[in-house]
Amino acid sequence: MTKLECIKYVEDHLEVRPATNNGAYTCGRTIKGLEGINDAAKKCDMSKLSGAVETVQAKFSALEVVAMTALANITNSAVNAGKAFLKSLSTDNIKSGWDKYADKTKAVGTFK
Repeated sequence: MTKLECIKYVEDHLEVRPATNNGAYTCGRTIKGLEGINDAAKKCDMSKLSGAVETVQAKFSALEVVAMTALANITNSAVNAGKAFLKSLSTDNIKSGWDKYADKTKAVGTFK
């Protein structure tokens, strides 16, 4: 049953109720009994809606994987940048430079 057929079925089963003195039925239309609601619900096809929900769920699952991968890559890049920064601050480079300086100084002293 299509959406228009569902709407037509419900409208066919509406009952006009007069408003009471205290204005309790201001809308003026109600569905005839719970049977009418049950029948209307049974005739409405929700498979398309269900399929759409499953599609959205699958897309969100895929986005979750993409997001987790992106966060892992960002974290790895931050850790690698931190390691590189700490290595640049270490004394190994300074010690290596002084060792080269000492070697060159000894070599110049040997030639004199």
